Amino acid sequence: MFNLFRYLVFLIIFIFSTNTIFAQSQINELEAQYNKTKSGSIERINLAGNFARALFFNKQQDKAFRILNENINYAKKIPDGKYAVVLYTIASLSYRLIDDVESSENASKQAQKYSEKTNDLETKGYASYGIGWLKLRNQQETEAVKYLLKALTYLDKAPISKSLASKKTAVYLDLNAIYANWNEYELQEKYSRLALNLAIQEKKPYEIFNAYMAMG
Repeated sequence: MFNLFRYLVFLIIFIFSTNTIFAQSQINELEAQYNKTKSGSIERINLAGNFARALFFNKQQDKAFRILNENINYAKKIPDGKYAVVLYTIASLSYRLIDDVESSENASKQAQKYSEKTNDLETKGYASYGIGWLKLRNQQETEAVKYLLKALTYLDKAPISKSLASKKTAVYLDLNAIYANWNEYELQEKYSRLALNLAIQEKKPYEIFNAYMAMG
């Protein structure tokens, strides 16, 4: 029988790392890049997400949240809401991983709020994915599917970017997990194959491995 909880645990690193395993040397490099930027600048805000994720998975959660919150305060002031959406979504998923449900839900609501202040399709898709991921982790699978499919409607229309493929793969793998748990094997296969084909197309060995794992 498919073990959804075990699969979700396996998937967590993939969701956050987007194909990066954070060694201390990489964290040092990210921190050096981050410190070279000006406080409140778009460049620093863009770097904050990856830096915070690296810290989080290197057991430096307090520093990770400090980086996120500092940059969220600046991102909220930017007319285009996409910068706030990304950081709030990362914060929401991170809080949920340490079982701070209230903070997670609050960050998710803020991500939704700022997603209405941007026309960026990839960002809107990421916000919907974040909600779907939370619903799945809270064992609300029907609601999770609703938001994950909504995420794909945005991501499928978004312009190609360096991060788009990893976001779509994450959605595919979550849908694969749900449909496997429901014994909907045709849909499970559909999304595992979509994940695999995209990973092969992008030539990303780590994501290829994850897609093969999802196929069982």
